[in-house]
Amino acid sequence: MTANHTELFNGSGASMNASSVVPAQFSYDSMELFYQHRLPNIMAVNRYFTIVWYVVGFPGNLLALAVWIQPRMRHSSGCYLAALATTDFLFLMLHLVLELQTSWDVSKRHETSADVMQHLKMSLRDSRRRETSPDVVARLQTS
Repeated sequence: MTANHTELFNGSGASMNASSVVPAQFSYDSMELFYQHRLPNIMAVNRYFTIVWYVVGFPGNLLALAVWIQPRMRHSSGCYLAALATTDFLFLMLHLVLELQTSWDVSKRHETSADVMQHLKMSLRDSRRRETSPDVVARLQTS
């Protein structure tokens, strides 16, 4: 490197060496102590950020779906965007259930919601396998 390039990078004619770099100080003895101290703040931010995410996401995805399923919008891009709005809405619903259990300590679930989530996970997993694995198709036909 020439002196001109050095001046562009560090703003002076002096070159930088490894001894001039000061490492960042970590004020905790371990990551466990860090999380014990900072986890309540992280969880509070997580709780209120996700509320904003749901308030914007649910109506936004419903509005997008309503727009993209209009007859004049049913070209290939419109169908793709309608499917995207639908899957985003479904993801938000499933994330809401998970968020209620983990961040808000709502642990009681009805049997129907647990069954629906289990069936949905199995359906999505089987639909991906169905295209690539003939033994899964044979198994589904026998059951």
